[in-house]
Amino acid sequence: MAKRYGGKRNALKHGAYVREILPGERLEEFKALHRGLIKEWKPSGTLEEQTVMSLARAVWCKDRVNRFYYDEAYWVQEPEEDELNYVDRRASGTLSAVHER
Repeated sequence: MAKRYGGKRNALKHGAYVREILPGERLEEFKALHRGLIKEWKPSGTLEEQTVMSLARAVWCKDRVNRFYYDEAYWVQEPEEDELNYVDRRASGTLSAVHER
C-alpha cells in the first residue's frame, strides 16, 4: 500500500476537532466549563462522568468553531492586515481569539 501524505494535521487548520488546548485558549477556562457542567448535571458513576466530559469537549469545540467563524467574518470586514502576519500572531498566541485585530 502506498504511503499517503497530508491530512495528518488537518484538524489544526481551524482547530474544530483537535483535542488539545490551542494557542490563545486557556486550560483554566476549559476546567471551569467542566466544573460548571459537573455542578449542573451532578454525574454519578463512571459513565455519567465520561458523558459530562464529552459534553464539555463538545461545548468547547462548538465555542472554538464559533470563534473561528467570528474571526473569519471580522477578517472580511477588516482586510487591511496582512494575512501571513495575522496567522503568525494567531499561531503564536499573541492574538486574542475574539476582539483583538
